[in-house]
Amino acid sequence: MNPEWFLVLRLATADVFHEIALSLCLLLALAAVIAPLLLVFGLKHGTIATLRSRLNDDPSKREIVVRSAFTRPVGWIESLGKRPDVSFVVPKTRPLSNEVLLRAKGSVRAAIEPTAKGDPVLTFEGLSAPSENEIVLSALAADELGVTVGNPVALVAESYRDGKRVEAETSLRVSGILPSRGRRVLYAPLELLEAVEAFKDGKAVSRLGWQGGSERAEPFYQGIIILSSEALPEELLTRLLVNTGLVQFRELSPENLKEINGMVLARAARVYLLKNDKGRVGAESLEAVGEKLRGIKCAILPWTSLIEAVVDGKKTTLAGLSVSPQLAADWGIATLPSWGEKPADIYQLAGGSGIAGKQVTVFPPKGGNFPAFRVTAVVATGKPAGVSFVPNELAGILRRAEFDNLTFDEQNGELFLTRKGYSWMRLYAKSIDDVAGLARYLEREENLSISTQAERIEEVGQLNRQLSRIFYFLAGVGILGGIAALAASLYAAVERKKRELGVLRLLGLPVRMVLRFPVYQGLLLVTGGYVVAVAVSLIAAGAINGLFGQQLRTGESFCNLPLPALLAGYAIAVFFAVAAGATAALRLNRLQPSVAIREE
Repeated sequence: MNPEWFLVLRLATADVFHEIALSLCLLLALAAVIAPLLLVFGLKHGTIATLRSRLNDDPSKREIVVRSAFTRPVGWIESLGKRPDVSFVVPKTRPLSNEVLLRAKGSVRAAIEPTAKGDPVLTFEGLSAPSENEIVLSALAADELGVTVGNPVALVAESYRDGKRVEAETSLRVSGILPSRGRRVLYAPLELLEAVEAFKDGKAVSRLGWQGGSERAEPFYQGIIILSSEALPEELLTRLLVNTGLVQFRELSPENLKEINGMVLARAARVYLLKNDKGRVGAESLEAVGEKLRGIKCAILPWTSLIEAVVDGKKTTLAGLSVSPQLAADWGIATLPSWGEKPADIYQLAGGSGIAGKQVTVFPPKGGNFPAFRVTAVVATGKPAGVSFVPNELAGILRRAEFDNLTFDEQNGELFLTRKGYSWMRLYAKSIDDVAGLARYLEREENLSISTQAERIEEVGQLNRQLSRIFYFLAGVGILGGIAALAASLYAAVERKKRELGVLRLLGLPVRMVLRFPVYQGLLLVTGGYVVAVAVSLIAAGAINGLFGQQLRTGESFCNLPLPALLAGYAIAVFFAVAAGATAALRLNRLQPSVAIREE
């Protein structure tokens, strides 16, 4: 410990207590300046923190609402959920498919909202996400149904088929009730929404025992091939484009036919290809073309371009081919049973007799988009090398993978449609500060039309800025007044103690140490004033919070003085105390010891 600076500190402290009346007056004057500033800051900080906390806790303020349907794959929504500014996202089904009928002691129509673990709407009310066969009801819906937590509720999905209303029902357990009474709504896992949507679309939902149409994928062809012994008139070909979903035609040479389909004709024929721009030709187009060609001797075949695949570990090309035995005999074309006939799995492979009659798995090549599936290999000879034939229906289903997701059911040996993407979602930002940035990203980068509570959030930000300006203005005025009073007091103290300070100089105390005398006194007075101001401010803050106690929630405060802010305020006070002491020290630096003693 340095004895010189400690000696000065002891002398400065003793002098403060020697002039205790003057010191207390100055200390209380400083406290009177600092305390109001602390209270203003506490009111600003507490009010804004409470408003921000309430906004942040309210899920509706962090919700990003999509105002119109979009088309995004499942992976896009999953990647969106991994963003650091997103707290929760779950896809939704079509709004028109979200309404169901609930029955218990009463009945009510309610909207289904998808939910999952971490749903902010449920966690805000202390509820857990429902598991399978469970739902969370809004209070309004629960009251009208006459149920409480743990009671069963019958969910009824409705569909209209052939002009008749059809119902499907399943029993669910109420796992929680939301206090909100504004809407008749139930929260359930996404799988339940998808089941209701599928039933409304006329499909069966096997896991719930709901009857409906098959979920088997129907083929999408890319065009229609017409084989004719004679040239077809252009006028007839043009009529084939009317009300058939086709927009163009062209004649193919036998080489072209082999190139696009692998088909080799045993005799000469005129070959025509009819297509549309979308690459989606369904059974209705085939029927319409067949109707227009009724009475004309020709063959009508659906066409799908060659598909790359891997069979038995070897790369191959799949071509669609299914014709009746009569057509096969007339044109010399190989024939295959239709996809789904008995035996259900028929795959015709050119060459490779070693796999004849065996189950083989067909894989997509790297980057392919159809699922692996198993079929029985039937070997055909005399076909183009490297080209394998599958039923036309199967080729069309595999091409549909360009537009939809497919899955293969091992048990049924069928390819089924699965959801490729979603058009709606529930999305919540991590905090209210993330809402604006997330909204800009979705609007500018993803071209989505959205709405948020950004205006309400901005109102709090604007209030914070206005209160900050008021605080800084008051703080500036108060600090200037406090510095002036402290500097004047310390300067006057130097003038009164010129002789004593001069004696210290003559006794050999270094100048740099003597100059610290007013600085130490300024620190002592400011520290005392700050302690008194903090004590008064904390008492006043407690009184203010007690006054508004009924309007405050648990953990909230109207006036709040956090410890980091108090420490920062003390650091600022110390800085200005040193500045005031240094001002007085300048006068002391110009004072000659001999002159000070002579004046006495």
